[in-house]
Amino acid sequence: MGKVYNILILIISIVLIIGCKSKESFFQKQNTAYLVDLNQSSRVFPHRVNTIGKLQDIWEVGFRSFETDTYFENSNYRFRVGHDSNNMGGYLNDLLSSVNYEQIARIWLDFKNLNTENHNNALQYLEVLDKKFHIKQKIIIESSTTSKFFKKYRDNGWHTSYYLPTQKIYKLLKNNNVQDLENLAAQIVAQSKTQNLSAVSFDSKIYPFVKQFLEPLLDENIVYHTWWGPDLYKYNFKSKLQDNELFLNKRVKTILVRFKSKYYL
Repeated sequence: MGKVYNILILIISIVLIIGCKSKESFFQKQNTAYLVDLNQSSRVFPHRVNTIGKLQDIWEVGFRSFETDTYFENSNYRFRVGHDSNNMGGYLNDLLSSVNYEQIARIWLDFKNLNTENHNNALQYLEVLDKKFHIKQKIIIESSTTSKFFKKYRDNGWHTSYYLPTQKIYKLLKNNNVQDLENLAAQIVAQSKTQNLSAVSFDSKIYPFVKQFLEPLLDENIVYHTWWGPDLYKYNFKSKLQDNELFLNKRVKTILVRFKSKYYL
């Protein structure tokens, strides 16, 4: 009797898991179609598309925009795709070649390791990629660098975004450290001028800092890119998106959302 009971429990668990995955897949398709119909699928799109498999998954349901994480390998002059340096996938060139790249609407490229040693080579290679894939007018180059050399990218026609120091800002907000928040906002504004930034990018949890401290000082032509919005695979995606203050803010040009895929990296 005990064995039969355990088998029944196992079968029920498997059925529930399959059912949940089926529901998530259904909602993900429905919510993607909603964004496409709303003409917002190039503003609200998937985060962490770091494999060909995941890119093809989002492509199949209708997305033509995505975020990807990269590290530039100075030794072989290429962008390696992956969120963590110890868990890497293939190369950016191969990722872009895996779909009809002419149909790509936007790419958020999170440049994880931009630095003084690789910035010139990386810029040259981006120009090579642009000649092949025509991406310059479609791409966001995001970096946490505070160095002046980032200005070279903007000077060469690339849309540049400074990744705000999330943990530092979140801690200051949590402690209500107003003076330090004001000082940091002033520093970021000065940096935005030195780097001639196109945008700033940030986690939604530090949006209060952006609105209260940074925005009053920031050039109005600098736009915002952010994460997270509601999850694409949830049944209540539409209602959560419609109430999302970032979605309602026209200065926010990009909102990354979670997209379920077995090819997650």
